[in-house]
Amino acid sequence: MIGSDLLFYFRIYNKVKGLAVYVTYSGNCYKSPYYYIGYARACTPETDLTKINFEKYPNDREYRPLVTRNGEESGTGHNSILEEDGRYYLYYHGRDPGTPDGQETRTCRVCELLAQDGTLSVLAR
Repeated sequence: MIGSDLLFYFRIYNKVKGLAVYVTYSGNCYKSPYYYIGYARACTPETDLTKINFEKYPNDREYRPLVTRNGEESGTGHNSILEEDGRYYLYYHGRDPGTPDGQETRTCRVCELLAQDGTLSVLAR
């Protein structure tokens, strides 16, 4: 299935200021054009992870990545969210376009992350 979540790994729990809590993850294989960073969310004040019911954004059937390959980078995955001075940043790895297959060239990337009304988005990468 194109763009489906055939593989989830490296899930990270994040509490971002606002109404929701998030789990970000890498989906698919880095060689796939559909390798991406996605997220699930729960709009709750609950802090006990065993009691939170996360739901994939926007739903279980729709492919809408938070971060995926573009003309500047590919292999975007493995991520963490850090907060500094009230602003949130998504750190992840990526590869420059044209990297020979099998050559390890991942580097750390960062972009600002916005959370509004329970939805995450990234600023220009």
